[in-house]
Amino acid sequence: MRICAYVNLRGNALEALQFYSGIFRTEPEYMTYADAPANAGFPVTEEMKHMVLHGEVFLDKEQSIMIADDLRPGEGEMGSAIVLTLLMEDETEQRRIFAALAEGGTVLMPLTHTFWSANFGTVKDRFGLIWHSNLCRKPVC
Repeated sequence: MRICAYVNLRGNALEALQFYSGIFRTEPEYMTYADAPANAGFPVTEEMKHMVLHGEVFLDKEQSIMIADDLRPGEGEMGSAIVLTLLMEDETEQRRIFAALAEGGTVLMPLTHTFWSANFGTVKDRFGLIWHSNLCRKPVC
């Protein structure tokens, strides 16, 4: 069993997929609404054609983040209702990923030693997603 976060964004899911795949050094997989089979009950408008119906970025062989453009009308900041937590074992890689996520975003808590972690920090990325980064020392994580 694994847990996978699914993030709904408002029109910039493809940009997010490309951004995260660059950080995690993988290729994003996605389909747009134009790629979906025709459905008379769900017509695809010109505006929707280039929006992401479903996308995924693999972090490794077993973990991924799924991202799509949410077409539902609504209010509030998308992406802020969840926090994605990275459980890291390599400090160099932790610092690289943390810095990349912080580009265009806001560091909410710089990477620092805490009572539960050798190195922990929180960043809100340029898409409004909040990430915790936790450096684990076995067998804690």
